[in-house]
Amino acid sequence: MVFVELGVIFLAFLVLSETARRMIRRLVNLSRHFGLSEFSISFLVVGGVSIIPELVIGLESALSQSSQLGLGIVFGSNVADLSLVLGLVALSSASLRLHKETAGLIRMMFLAVLLPVLLLLDGEISRFDGVILVGAFLLYVWFVLHSTGSKLHGEKKISSEVWSDVLAVLFLLLIILLMGGVISETANGLSVALALPVFFVGTIVAIGTCLPELSLALESARSEHAELGFGDVFGNVVADCLLTIGLIAIVSPIRLVQPVLGIVTGTWMVLMLLLVALLFSSRTQIGKKEGAGLVLLYVIFLVVELFFEEWVNAGMGPLF
Repeated sequence: MVFVELGVIFLAFLVLSETARRMIRRLVNLSRHFGLSEFSISFLVVGGVSIIPELVIGLESALSQSSQLGLGIVFGSNVADLSLVLGLVALSSASLRLHKETAGLIRMMFLAVLLPVLLLLDGEISRFDGVILVGAFLLYVWFVLHSTGSKLHGEKKISSEVWSDVLAVLFLLLIILLMGGVISETANGLSVALALPVFFVGTIVAIGTCLPELSLALESARSEHAELGFGDVFGNVVADCLLTIGLIAIVSPIRLVQPVLGIVTGTWMVLMLLLVALLFSSRTQIGKKEGAGLVLLYVIFLVVELFFEEWVNAGMGPLF
């Protein structure tokens, strides 16, 4: 049984890799047609749509009055995106380069990621806070479109080739999401069968939600279109922090039973984005050394989170 599950995971990874390779070609075509940078088209299309797993889980949690579960998944997957995913991509490439304009967009993202953490300091994200987050997401999308000088407003007719690319991207993205789900569920079942700790199982699920971004980012870096991968990762982070959390809070206000866990994870998420922004502010590329550092920071995050979780579960009182 274990070998069957390992085989399923291996085949799903093969499908992920090939699907990501095909999607990159389509995204490059779309970016050229609309006059958008590769980062922007991936940020808006792929990053925005790839939040579906977290959004569905979050909304289901909100409807069952467990909205804090959705918040935990969003924060956890974002930390993995900003450290583990970017780190692995950097390790697999000679170097990752960003255009100067793209680095500026990443610095602006710091405010988007910081906003839900600030709203959480009182232990709750209310419905009004949710409206603020959704509004901030729409404002950021407007900013991305106008800062890249796109030709969207001047385009009167969209050719059949463009529609073909759009439909292909959505179809390929659906396959990526499905394969990510297959890998996550299979790995979860495998870990349970092997009697691994609950914390480890939760970590696998969180990493599983990042597989679509990881597969596209790795293939983008290999094909020298790294900005497509970056757009997907950062688009996912912004959409999760603003749109997903905002919609969850509107459906059911997020009240944390143990605010310390949410604040610690949220703070780590903000610090990771700040670090990435600083890396690209001081240079136009990051290499294997920086990639190894990002992966190490993710491991440290897991250790810190496990410590706080054990502390809270032991009923030893607040640390601060």
